[in-house]
This record gives sequence, C-alpha cells and structure tokens, in this order.
Amino acid sequence: LTSILNQTHSASEIIICDDHSEDSTTEIINKFTNKHPEIRWIVERNDISLGFRENFYKAINLATCNIIFLCDQDDVWYQNKISDMISILTGDQHVKVLVSDFDFLICENGQPDYNASKRISVNEPRNNNSNAKVKYSIQNFLNKRPGWTFAFKKEIIPLINELRIGKKEIYHDEIVWYAGLFLDGLYHINKPLGQWRRFNSSVTKIDGSESKRSRFLRLLPVRLKRADE
Repeated sequence: LTSILNQTHSASEIIICDDHSEDSTTEIINKFTNKHPEIRWIVERNDISLGFRENFYKAINLATCNIIFLCDQDDVWYQNKISDMISILTGDQHVKVLVSDFDFLICENGQPDYNASKRISVNEPRNNNSNAKVKYSIQNFLNKRPGWTFAFKKEIIPLINELRIGKKEIYHDEIVWYAGLFLDGLYHINKPLGQWRRFNSSVTKIDGSESKRSRFLRLLPVRLKRADE
C-alpha cells in the first residue's frame, strides 16, 4: 500500500476486500487508511470467505475509475508503474488490457515462478521498454504474468463477468488475460514495474515447471473450445 501511495501518478481510489480474515488485518487496514484521508478508500469485509478468485471479482466490480489495476498483498510497485501504464492505456484505444514485466523479490525459502515471466509472443518486433500487442496464439493461452502486473479498462468488466461463469478452476487474472485476447486488445510492456515478493507459502508456489505444464495441457482443450465459441 505504501508503494501505491508513493506513485508519481496518484491513485484515485484504492479498493480493499478483506476475505473474512481471522487475524489483525481489519485493524491494520483501518489504522493505515485513517492516516491517509487524501485517498478515496473502498474497504469491504466479507461475512464469509469467498476465496481469492471471487474476492478479486468483487473488488473489480466495486471499481468506479476507468482504469483498474490489480494488486496482491505481496507486491511492491515502482514509483512510475501507474503513470507508465496509464499513459499507454489512455493513449491507444485498442489497448484493453496491459501487462508489464517485474523483478523477483525472494524471501527466505521462497521460490521464483519462472512460468510467470516467460517470453510473451507479440505481433511485431520491438525495442526494450516498449509495448506491443500480444499474439492470439496457443503459446499465449496460459497467462505469463502475475495478476498484479495487470491494468485494464473498466469497459471490459461485463466480458470478465461473462467469461468467469462456471470456470472455478481458472484464476481471476487468467480471465482478464483472456478478455484482452478475445478483444484483440491484450498488450505487453517489456519493462519491470514492480517487485514480486515470493514466500515459501505463496499461493502460486509450485514444486516444478512440470506441474504447471501438466495443468496447461489438461486445460488447453477447454480453452481452445472456449476460444472457438
């Protein structure tokens, strides 16, 4: 949260959805938000735990601004993250979803997830720190960046809500990724705009690349069928 407040381009609002935590999260949030009244805070606490997927969808649908950034509890944003991504999203009407690169911040016993930093196939050659449209291809059917590197336009929320129905095995950021692909508006900026803190207990922790590759192969037929539809 501190790294978001320290941006060169201020956030208009910050949405926090507490998924029925049983620790001191609520007290920490209240203390922090009270110190920063200059920000419009939208703070919700779920009566029951929805799980992180549904909790993200809830937060997305609470957003009132035209450009929405996803944020996890463990990422640190570089000061120019919002300004760089908003510049691209507002400067080109074709860009619906924008993802960036990142740097790893490995904590004790944490592991990098190299599947989340693989090369993204784009439609045209480009230079460093430039953005390009992600190619609609099988190679890009598994999203290759963590959700907190995403920013997207509010106008695609109806499609996100449509795509998520009945797809409990798909993460929220994958749904946003697909929405960008299907709209021919998924773009990538090959520039690190934050640090991804990796814990030993990270939700996305995997034992090796094979497990995620197997998951990709298992879900690929479903995703191909969905793309045809």
